[in-house]
Amino acid sequence: PNSMHAFPWWMQCIVSTYQFGTTAVTAALLVYLLPLQVLELVGEEWKGRVLGLVIFSGAFSNMLLPMFGEISDHTVTYVGKRIPYIVVGVIIQAVGLLGLAWFGSLTVIFPLFLLSYVLYSFGCALATGPYGALIPDMCGPGQRGSLSGFIGLGQMLGTLYGAAIVGLSLALLRAYFPEHVSIEITYITLILILVATCFLTAAGMYRVFFVQRAHERHHLHHLHHGYHEHKDDLPDEEEGVSEKMDREQSSDTIASDAVFLAAAGYQNGETILLSKVNAISSTDSLPTCNDNDNGTDKSKDRLLPASVGATEG
Repeated sequence: PNSMHAFPWWMQCIVSTYQFGTTAVTAALLVYLLPLQVLELVGEEWKGRVLGLVIFSGAFSNMLLPMFGEISDHTVTYVGKRIPYIVVGVIIQAVGLLGLAWFGSLTVIFPLFLLSYVLYSFGCALATGPYGALIPDMCGPGQRGSLSGFIGLGQMLGTLYGAAIVGLSLALLRAYFPEHVSIEITYITLILILVATCFLTAAGMYRVFFVQRAHERHHLHHLHHGYHEHKDDLPDEEEGVSEKMDREQSSDTIASDAVFLAAAGYQNGETILLSKVNAISSTDSLPTCNDNDNGTDKSKDRLLPASVGATEG
């Protein structure tokens, strides 16, 4: 949309950090932590089958990704459509990681260990589905490729961290601490990384949405002011008292409704305003002002400011 402001590369990097965090945690789980814990739980003979069962049980949550994304499309909050799902999803992920650390090392209870991984996968789907809509929500056409590149970079670095650096740090910890303590320290580190990257992403998204909302409110106020200036040009004798009151009441609610929707996360506040203005201008209560010279209809031009006419064109 034209109303979207361009934002610098460092802001794109900040809003892409969650991709790094969730990819790093998932890679560390699949490559190192889950195999080590399953080996302690069931032994070498059953390791492969039980590990496959654990991963397969969590994979069902990925089927919920489209549903969570669609639900977020119709969500209205002051902080936008996506941030609440990302924050709640990360909280669920953190709880699942705590369960994996507790029931896989300190208190060995396999059903709860399996449930913890399902919970982590569910939180990951809840956050990742709406997060996938970050690019069209925050960027105009001129910056979508740039933000997509930063998100891809975060995914690549997260995979590198989870598959390589976590393995090295885990090997160092096991040299000085018992294995279950090393696994617990690794889980705590991953939880901190996940929460920190979620905070950075949510803060960056809110900062960008705040700038966009301020721009939209200013633009909508300009359109609303122009509408009030032109609506007074209509001759009073040609419209009934009730029709005039209805039209003025509708015009008074245009900007407040559109600004609220824009502040709630909708990026098409201007479209909402124009649709309402056009709906009012097309009612039967408004007179048709014809130009005596060429017979053209001037009622719409007198009702709408020049900026709106240019937008419609």
